[in-house]
Amino acid sequence: MAISSRHGQANSGQMTHRERVRAVLQGEAIDRPAISLWHHFPGQDDTPEKLTASTIAFQQEYDVDLIKLMPTGMYSVLDYGVEVYLSGDTVGTTRFAAGPIKAPSDWAGLPVVSPERGALGDQVEVVRRVRAALGPDVPIIQTIFSPLTMATKVAGTNEAVLAAIERDEAALEEGLARMASDVVAFGRACLEAGADGFFFATQLASRATFPEAVYRRFGVPYDLQVLRALRSGAWCTILHLHGLEPLFGLAQEYPVDAVNWHDRETEPGLSAALGQTVRSLVAGIARMGAVVSGTTEEAAAQVRDAVAQTGGHRLIVAPGCVIPTNAPAANLHALRQAIEDCPVAARPSRPTARGHISGIFITPTAGRPLEPVPAVTVRAGYGIVGDRYEAGEGTWSQRPGGGRELTLIAQEDLEAMARESGIRLAPVDSRRNVLTTGVDLRSLVGRRFRIGTVTLQGIRLCQPCSYLEEKTTPGVLKALVDRGGLRVDVLTDGQIAVGDQIEG
Repeated sequence: MAISSRHGQANSGQMTHRERVRAVLQGEAIDRPAISLWHHFPGQDDTPEKLTASTIAFQQEYDVDLIKLMPTGMYSVLDYGVEVYLSGDTVGTTRFAAGPIKAPSDWAGLPVVSPERGALGDQVEVVRRVRAALGPDVPIIQTIFSPLTMATKVAGTNEAVLAAIERDEAALEEGLARMASDVVAFGRACLEAGADGFFFATQLASRATFPEAVYRRFGVPYDLQVLRALRSGAWCTILHLHGLEPLFGLAQEYPVDAVNWHDRETEPGLSAALGQTVRSLVAGIARMGAVVSGTTEEAAAQVRDAVAQTGGHRLIVAPGCVIPTNAPAANLHALRQAIEDCPVAARPSRPTARGHISGIFITPTAGRPLEPVPAVTVRAGYGIVGDRYEAGEGTWSQRPGGGRELTLIAQEDLEAMARESGIRLAPVDSRRNVLTTGVDLRSLVGRRFRIGTVTLQGIRLCQPCSYLEEKTTPGVLKALVDRGGLRVDVLTDGQIAVGDQIEG
């Protein structure tokens, strides 16, 4: 059933919340900018019934476009035996009191958890209840945590995890792998219960909090394990980079739809972020600023400024992190009302991309010649089934990065290289997966498009490298600059075949 609110979703001529959020994530036209707000519900988040009631009441009051569910920040580790207490501060969450890790070997002995019972089962039930109450037109995302973040919650401190790395990293990695599998099982249960995706929070991917090399060694592989496994069932996954000096490049590397960070407190700012990632941005409101201590006009000004910096496109106006519980309701209403009054800047016209697939090439092993095939199956978050990158066996597979799931190259660019340089490169020798005809691949950077039934997103140009020149002929590296193809992420499962149309 639909629920009314004080702000009221407009009727004719306006998008539903779901339509608006989808349009933002897909880079399409919108009727007004999108907005989301969230805070914890201390004392009301300890049962599914109370958290559901608080979530529904919040939506009735503020009518946001995207609901981020707000379980206590420690919910994900309670079933492992972590004990907590209510913080009593304005963040409104719970804090670590005691946990199961007394020795390095304890990481391998965490108790079995299941999304069918305990704290995890409660949060699946919240998804089910909120979806039933709000109906289909409001996107709902569940908050989940990166496995390394969960490890700090299990151990109690960041320092305890760093110590575990020094003493017995193999035991810690066994625990991380276990937690990653548990998050995947929980996430799948949430999707089945009606969630549209996830708010994937990492509180350690910050140079000010954790050494970058350590995060890339013990954080990134397990983050990717979770995100790839949940990719095919989720259409709205937001990466939350907590804290100062975030590893913002992860937004490009991870298979996500959007990125949320403390844009009013650290770099990059909103306008700079537009040039650093093709993902949509979820930001614009300072969590500890005007929303808490300013006037209603000062709060509303942040919304207007965020929209002005981006034109309202590729943006969901939202806090950089949890809004404190002492933020005045009048300021939250001012944020929400301001979005109604913000004009959306005219989008520069982009030509419709249309072409077709004229070749598909794969190899199961790094360094081996590619072979032509008539059709393939693709997996969201992974790539072509049977290709070396889907299996994690590619030359660059040990250097995770967005846009490695599928590569395209245009027949027209190969022909232009031959005309201008005299170098003729057979499509199969380009080591790209898909040969296209009739489409300018450069125009697809940052855009979503379709090949047959599969949705993809252009990430960046696929510039040639010395490895390609070693495998082919001298001069290829220079001759293919800016026409070496396109790197894309696979957003949905499906099949692609020679002859399929490209539309975007």
